[in-house]
Amino acid sequence: MDFDELVKTRRSIKKFKNEQVSNEDIITIIESARLSPSLKNRQPWKFIAIKGDKKEFISDLMMDWFNENKNNTTTVNKSALSIKQASVLILVFRDSDNTFERRDTLSLGACIGNILLKSTELGVGSKWIADTWYVKDNISNYLGVDLELYSAIALGIPDENFSPKPKKSIEDILTFIE
Repeated sequence: MDFDELVKTRRSIKKFKNEQVSNEDIITIIESARLSPSLKNRQPWKFIAIKGDKKEFISDLMMDWFNENKNNTTTVNKSALSIKQASVLILVFRDSDNTFERRDTLSLGACIGNILLKSTELGVGSKWIADTWYVKDNISNYLGVDLELYSAIALGIPDENFSPKPKKSIEDILTFIE
């Protein structure tokens, strides 16, 4: 699939089949992340691929948080359900050197973009999940990791038909100044 087609067909998948993503595909996806551009070539990322009971536990942590904070308008419950259905959850951690925090955030966004695109190319559905933020310390403590949890990506075999979401026109987002 050429790049333009890849960008046009990538979607956030919320429902996954009860099928496993192979470890080889996971490694290929993370390899695309490893090669991402990063400011000052810091490469501030570390990844943990979570499956099985540990993935379920993270989903349950998020649901518990949601149930305790029901007046909050977050989508934590929907994200937790996607995690539960996914074959694997990729946790994206950032080296906690705060000197480079803003720059690392930009680099991590580029890195996650590569993960989403490579997943699509391989026929693996993905959903970028920021809702892990609410329980990030709980997750890090549970896994015994001394890094900052930045975000997560649920991966699995898609179990939904999706149509393109509307996007702004090029005229709405681009201005030329000479």
